[in-house]
Amino acid sequence: MMWLILLISILSLAVIVLAVLVAHFTRLERQRSEARVAALASAMDNQLWTDRIEDAEPPGQTTTSSPMSLVAPEVERPSRAPAFAIAAVVVLAAGTVLFVGMSSGRRAPQQVAATPASAIELVSMRHVLDGETLIVSGLVRNQTAAVTPTLSAVVSVLSRDGRVMARGESQLDSIVLEPGKETTFRVSVSDVGDPGRYRVAFRNGNQIVPHVDRRSDLARTALANDAHGN
Repeated sequence: MMWLILLISILSLAVIVLAVLVAHFTRLERQRSEARVAALASAMDNQLWTDRIEDAEPPGQTTTSSPMSLVAPEVERPSRAPAFAIAAVVVLAAGTVLFVGMSSGRRAPQQVAATPASAIELVSMRHVLDGETLIVSGLVRNQTAAVTPTLSAVVSVLSRDGRVMARGESQLDSIVLEPGKETTFRVSVSDVGDPGRYRVAFRNGNQIVPHVDRRSDLARTALANDAHGN
């Protein structure tokens, strides 16, 4: 962003300098033209100049040559207007780019702030190992000001070395939550064998819905030391 501001400042200064130079040279050209016209007018009105021309012609002879022009030819000078116009267009384009960039920068934080950091809160959760079946249940709350999409709870069981060995999924009791409402979930995962721990997530179709863990007891998800059947 700073380089755009610097670029516009430099171009604006260049345009100002160019405008001053154009005005200066235009004034000089006008003064020179007026000086030439005044000098030629003074020469034509000078009687000595007229007498010298008449004395230069022999008596009784008529000059057949073409009359001498006393008007100095105007030298056509290239106009500086195109350069001024190009510089002005460049400054305008750079200003437009800067305005768009600053507008985009202002809109981005607003869009991020409008996106909720999390959709639901995990209020409580517990688990039971029944043989080789893990049963996980809990309570969730919708903390946002909007209705949640259709939600399901997904429990992934990990082995002692961290590999996912089994997974189960079940819809929440109230699959759609109104703002501020709570609901429960219960997920059974069979054939877990010798599990190490588990983790829970919430999903809407194929999209993971973020959540915040609000459990006061922060119940353990480790299963290695749990007795089967408890």
